[in-house]
Amino acid sequence: EFGSDSEVVADVRYRQGWVQLALERFDDCRTSWQHVLTVQTREFGPHDLAVLQTRLALYEMEILNDKSSSNNRAAAAGGDEYYYYEKTLQEITTIQQQQEEALGQTSHPILANTMLLLAKVHLSHSFAYPSSHSSAPTKSGIRLLRQSFHMRERFLGRDHPLQATTFYWLAITGIRLFQKHKQGIPMLHSVLRVWKETVGESHRDVAMAYHMLGRCHLSLGEFDRGHTFL
Repeated sequence: EFGSDSEVVADVRYRQGWVQLALERFDDCRTSWQHVLTVQTREFGPHDLAVLQTRLALYEMEILNDKSSSNNRAAAAGGDEYYYYEKTLQEITTIQQQQEEALGQTSHPILANTMLLLAKVHLSHSFAYPSSHSSAPTKSGIRLLRQSFHMRERFLGRDHPLQATTFYWLAITGIRLFQKHKQGIPMLHSVLRVWKETVGESHRDVAMAYHMLGRCHLSLGEFDRGHTFL
């Protein structure tokens, strides 16, 4: 009725992409969002907020995509993993600047989302190279996480699931890079409380938090509790 290149169909395919991402159907998700990006760019121009959001969604999908492992990323970047890391940061930072221009401000829930994505890029590099946990990527990632956390708290409140997502990343950063298992446990319980109340007990994010709780208890030698959460 509307045609495959209509805004209506593009909006449906954008939503469909998030479902495909949740199901880890990364190739399908990429195809959906690239189609959406083509339609949006044609209709609204390259600097429209909707276009920028779709571009960021594509970056987030690639970060989550198991096929974008460090080896595959390095191969795609001509064998230089650090080049890929720098290039991704530059491109997302450019999108953030374009968002600020479109919004006319530097503090907004949309910008908090972008800061979290930038933090994920920094910290994914740190997770891949844990020996460099005191390096610039780690410091930048933690700084961006805190900025996103405070911005989301201001606009969304403490009990919003997106705010809990930022808090989760703060928790796992301390756990994975600084072995702060004991400090991470109450943080993860706080995240679990919000996620269970808002997205439900069976959501994959809840399972992820249970998994990290289990790992924390096992690392502290609390094997019964660890196995319970796992």
